[in-house]
Amino acid sequence: RVKQGVWLIVKTEDKYIINDPIIDSYISLIAGISDFPLKSATHKRLSNKEHLEYDFFDETPIPGKISIAEGYNRAIKVVYYAEDPEEYTRITLSYGNLNLEMDNEDNFNPTCQSSSLGGYMCYAIVPCENYINYNVSVLINDTPSYFPVGVTATDWITPRLLKEIYHIPADSYVSNENATQAVAEGNGPGGSGIYNVTDLHYFMQQMGLPIQTPIVIGNALPNNPLEGEMALDIQIMMGVSAGATTYNVEAIGKGLFLEWLLVLEEMESIPLSNSLSDAAPEVDLTSTRGHKYIDACNNEFIKMGNMGISFVISSGDAGACSYGRQSLSCFPSLPQYPASSPYVTTVSASYINSNNLPVYYSEIDGTHITCTNDINTYPEVVVSMNNGMFWTSGGGFSNVTLTGQEMPSYQKTFVENYLNSNTEFPPNDFFDRTGRSYPDLTLNGENYLIAVNGSWTSSGGTSASAPLFASFITLLNDYRLNRDMPPMGFINPWLYHIASIAPSAFNDITVGDNKCGEISMGEKFCCEYGFSCSPGYDSVTGLGTPKFDILVAMG
Repeated sequence: RVKQGVWLIVKTEDKYIINDPIIDSYISLIAGISDFPLKSATHKRLSNKEHLEYDFFDETPIPGKISIAEGYNRAIKVVYYAEDPEEYTRITLSYGNLNLEMDNEDNFNPTCQSSSLGGYMCYAIVPCENYINYNVSVLINDTPSYFPVGVTATDWITPRLLKEIYHIPADSYVSNENATQAVAEGNGPGGSGIYNVTDLHYFMQQMGLPIQTPIVIGNALPNNPLEGEMALDIQIMMGVSAGATTYNVEAIGKGLFLEWLLVLEEMESIPLSNSLSDAAPEVDLTSTRGHKYIDACNNEFIKMGNMGISFVISSGDAGACSYGRQSLSCFPSLPQYPASSPYVTTVSASYINSNNLPVYYSEIDGTHITCTNDINTYPEVVVSMNNGMFWTSGGGFSNVTLTGQEMPSYQKTFVENYLNSNTEFPPNDFFDRTGRSYPDLTLNGENYLIAVNGSWTSSGGTSASAPLFASFITLLNDYRLNRDMPPMGFINPWLYHIASIAPSAFNDITVGDNKCGEISMGEKFCCEYGFSCSPGYDSVTGLGTPKFDILVAMG
């Protein structure tokens, strides 16, 4: 519980509860790593969310209005506006008949900072149980305000926990020097090609990993302390596939994705597994650069795929329409490129729930879908505003089939089965049923524990899922190269073949949709149409989450 802003350390079973987000507390995480200080979580997608921390209103601020409420490890952080930080404030988390209340007279001292728009932006931390979808409200004096979506707190995610979740040996280590990998980032205005060596080394030391330093390609500034997106990508990748030679390729400027691909092609030795957490609407690329631009990028993907190079792309963080991020329109869908390319592996985001605290119970086609009790399986559900998050995993169908974006043969049977299922679909003019469907897979994209600017923070997005699967490919390549086998290269045909002969290689996610976008300016952005999960392949979570032990056994 909380008393005067101080969290108490509590141990339940084998898990420690994260305690003091305001002062440093020393704890041991579920990952079994060494003690280290932990500070309060910040917003996901840091480069896009920094404006939400204090000054994010386009209009006159409303007292008590909640900008962001996000959950992490038995707590929910609530950011809201106040005219006077001394005003009486009550924060309530409610779930059914359960009400958890805190007020600043007896329970907590909100942390407030003056806003350029007048008044103060404040945040407070409310303790709660994990995996319960709470309604969040703030009452200042007699004025109530409600966050537009439910909020769920989930466990911190660390490399060791990821290995446990996805059946990767705990002692896995890349030993083959040719099993290389790379993270690509932008170097334009607001680009995110910067990583911090000190943060990376601290992360690896505290996670019990060997200290390594990526090789920088381009103009990245490896000691700039300001970038959180790059910290997320590089720490996840290097945390799971430790030992691999890793590159930070900063090459997405005015030439966007083609510039990145050409930089890779000019390298003496192209990294075998490449992750990109960036995208642009197909319609923007075709209208500003022409259809031949996508053709040129796809040709590079094809050429390097045939050379044994793999590409993993994030599916986007604002649903099928990118509503609230790149668009304020719900019709038609807004597919993202290169996520929609048939020649890359696209990954969406799920989040992990506890074995003993199921996050859903539903019926699909008359079949009861519940969380498994198998101690070797961690149930997952798609990240969505409708599932306790303030953002939504992307997915859909390519709408520019004239540029070679038509549905590829390797997924055709799976996608046609999906389209012919009892799942409810949007109208035909919302999407192109003949286009390439994405994502191909999903992996955890929520609540990663990373080091940024010398402190620990929570981050996530499909930009976490992509480097995670790229690290899977690195581990597969290491296994194969050590046995005189070629690298995986373009992996999609193999993945869908495995799904056809050994569906148990994937954990099927059957509940959720991507109709919503993301919270922006404290408002919920959801649409009538989007795509829904279903048994088997779907355009929200693809084939599901992969089980590494089965993949490597069949690799």
